[in-house]
Amino acid sequence: MVQPLIRFAGAVTALCVLVACAATRPRGGEDEWQATLAVLATSDLHGNVLGFDYYRRREDPTVGFDRVATLVAQARARYADTLLVDNGDTIQGTPLADWQARVQPPACEDRLAIHVAMDHVGYDAGTLGNHEFNYGLPFLSQVAGVPFDDGQADCRGPGFPLLLSNLVHADDGRPLLPPPCCWSVSCMRATRKARSSASPSASAWSRWRRRAS
Repeated sequence: MVQPLIRFAGAVTALCVLVACAATRPRGGEDEWQATLAVLATSDLHGNVLGFDYYRRREDPTVGFDRVATLVAQARARYADTLLVDNGDTIQGTPLADWQARVQPPACEDRLAIHVAMDHVGYDAGTLGNHEFNYGLPFLSQVAGVPFDDGQADCRGPGFPLLLSNLVHADDGRPLLPPPCCWSVSCMRATRKARSSASPSASAWSRWRRRAS
């Protein structure tokens, strides 16, 4: 199995999704109407499935995806149309995450605990942060459910697409992740695309971290 070499290409852009969609008929029309799409986003989950401090061995009400799930449910109850996206730095950051990466990695047909929780809530898309690369490319390829190179197994990843448009093979520029994702937005009768790009500093951060360790 050949480990791919990667680079971050292009300029820095943010995750671009539809913040709100609205269509209004000409002013003065009796049948003027408007629709709203609420975009919900999480960031830096860092493997915190539960609100628990593993170092102090006690509950921690300041963290935990279980609490995030409650907020998502409240937002969905308020807005009829929503998209739920994740900004990355998702799979690393707790002893649970380290245990799944270093001690007992999930089988090819299984998912990470944080991905199981996110699938239960129902995400539409996500992206990768710099910490997704902390455990190496083979592990990331497996848990993302995307073979990065020929010969790698096509394992089960999260139930939503992971987007990163400037993560490419260093040799030929081929993208390692699928192309931008599209949704059909009924309130505008159109299709909107979402794409994500990583900052070039992500690779610099990883190099610094390897030297520091």
